Amino acid sequence: MRTAVAEGLARGERPAQLRARVAALATLEEWDGQVMTMTRTETMTALNAGAFQGALQEQEQQGVRWVKRWQATHDQRVRHTHKDADGQLRPLTKTFRVGDSRLQFPGDPEGSAEEVINCRCSARYGPADDSSLTAAPTPRRSR
Repeated sequence: MRTAVAEGLARGERPAQLRARVAALATLEEWDGQVMTMTRTETMTALNAGAFQGALQEQEQQGVRWVKRWQATHDQRVRHTHKDADGQLRPLTKTFRVGDSRLQFPGDPEGSAEEVINCRCSARYGPADDSSLTAAPTPRRSR
């Protein structure tokens, strides 16, 4: 499945095309009901992994220390552990603490399934002196 998604992403396929690619494989394994979940998870993981790798390259090229901040999706479906992780600020190469997992970025495949599957979070990256990243997060009101 991951190979199929990676190939599709490398070809610049759209989400519908990726879904069809995975659906063809999933139907063979009778996983049809899980195709959307797998496609969404793998796509978000690829996007977040790419952003993380880009930040690592920028940090190296600029020769300055970078940081990252976890950004949860603020809605009724956000997991408590992801909401708790919201606003965590870490040096670029240190992991976020999300539930019992340690994640380099949202959707990190090294994390536990309960923290990675269907994760819709993101991370912001930038130099450690970027006040928009390092300022204390503004508390959000519950809706």
